[in-house]
Amino acid sequence: MPKGYCPYCGLAIEGDFTYCPSCGKLLPSFKEAAGEAASIVVPRRVELVGRVELVDNILTSMKYSALLFKDLGTLIILAILHIIPLVNLIVTGYIYRVIQGSPESDVLPSFKDLGKLWIDGLKLWAVTFIYMFIPALIIAAASVSLLFSTPSFLEIRRAGIMLRMTGSDFAEFLARSFIIFLPILIGSLILFFLISIILSMGIVHGIKTGNMWKAFSLGEILKIISRIGWGKYLLWMFAMSILLVIFSALGNSPLIGWMIIFLLTPPFYVFVARSAAQIYSESKTSNI
Repeated sequence: MPKGYCPYCGLAIEGDFTYCPSCGKLLPSFKEAAGEAASIVVPRRVELVGRVELVDNILTSMKYSALLFKDLGTLIILAILHIIPLVNLIVTGYIYRVIQGSPESDVLPSFKDLGKLWIDGLKLWAVTFIYMFIPALIIAAASVSLLFSTPSFLEIRRAGIMLRMTGSDFAEFLARSFIIFLPILIGSLILFFLISIILSMGIVHGIKTGNMWKAFSLGEILKIISRIGWGKYLLWMFAMSILLVIFSALGNSPLIGWMIIFLLTPPFYVFVARSAAQIYSESKTSNI
């Protein structure tokens, strides 16, 4: 049988296929010489092990997100919608559409069918909410407990149950409270990070398969990360975290911070979505 590789996603193909069964792209013909073994067409992407280096990932994702600045109408609409509660799910839906079309397409997705965008955004938000609910609940419970413990201390003092009230007593009380609260906070942040590792690929996996329940398929997600390479994937996560910190810092700068947040938030979201889709696609070629 004719045998070769898809030049778009790198899938090994054996058989008479006109379109790639993985990415759906039109395939070139794989010729087989008479009386000889089937020749294997190896695209340049496969020769390079099918992996996009992290720097290239970031640069190409930045170049892709910069396309929004050539379509100022869409950029301004996304920027305005992003600051409106509930309506901003349309922007989230647009990010859904970016992931859906990446990295196969180098063109931004169309901004139409707002109802569908809103529904897709709601799906993405729901997955994120479910993943992050438990650590957020732990932090909220610890914070509320600390908040209410302080008035209780003061009421005890006012009631005369304790003989005297000094600054050192109150400082000691706060220190003891924070000793209890700090490990909970640190543990919850660590849990946030661990969940984010799964959540990032879970979202992309759900969108790419067209089934958002796949975002919770832990076994499949771990296999995807393993094919990418844990070291490479964690390095990508670290790079995204650093860029997020830098973006947040710029947003807090005086005078122009609000403008940065207003205009650059949609392109930043598009950048992260494109980058995540690209690194996800590497799991499809890692076994070649």
